[in-house]
Amino acid sequence: MALALRGVLEPVGGVLIIASDAGLARDAGAAGVHLARDEAPPRDRTGLLVGRSCHDAAELAEAVRLGVGYVTLSPVYATASKPGYGPALGTGGLSGLVRDTPGCPPVFALGGITPDRAAACRSSGAYGVAVMGAIMGAAHPACVAEALLRGGS
Repeated sequence: MALALRGVLEPVGGVLIIASDAGLARDAGAAGVHLARDEAPPRDRTGLLVGRSCHDAAELAEAVRLGVGYVTLSPVYATASKPGYGPALGTGGLSGLVRDTPGCPPVFALGGITPDRAAACRSSGAYGVAVMGAIMGAAHPACVAEALLRGGS
């Protein structure tokens, strides 16, 4: 499945990131591996972009210490998919964490992101947005993806 997905992504400039398993990421030719907040980076990072999930200042500081290439920061807005990771940071919390974290890697805002919220996340210091529910729950996912790209650019 990873190989098939990589084949779909590459022609449109997308990249495949595998969750947690650096070996699978290498085997699939993925661009990187995304780690949960408590997972250690792989010993050999050669050729892999390493990202990490963060939810607060301490986790973001740890990601900086580990030298990851990017982080997701969540939840920016309330989300049904992971209700235990609240309260929502809001754009003020997002902005403060990015601003107040020395050496902060690129941040992808995650949690409750919709096309009408993407630009606010970018204006608040996020490098980009990461989206699940808005696309997976859409009747026309391609339309939502296009709207996110317009709103987040």
